[in-house]
Amino acid sequence: MTAPTKVGPPPTCGGPIAQQPLELSSRKLQIVRFAANGFTNAEIGRELYLSTHTVNDYWRQIYKALGEVDRTNAVALALVRGLVRPDEVQLRPPRGSAA
Repeated sequence: MTAPTKVGPPPTCGGPIAQQPLELSSRKLQIVRFAANGFTNAEIGRELYLSTHTVNDYWRQIYKALGEVDRTNAVALALVRGLVRPDEVQLRPPRGSAA
């Protein structure tokens, strides 16, 4: 198991949340990165060989660690705080559309 990644606030951020370092394990970061790229929980589970239940459990832990209550805000905070870099995000076409 790898040590959690600690990320401090970007230099231009202020406020109490920005002052707190964030800690996420490498597995939790993988899940956030997949979500940032538009993967559903079922797709994340298939990619990481996890059950959907396990992915949902990871999300609960991620929400608690980031102080967020939903996936969109958790991904947004991860982007703002540098846990996920913009160059790691490659949005996929919407499901069901011809690509």
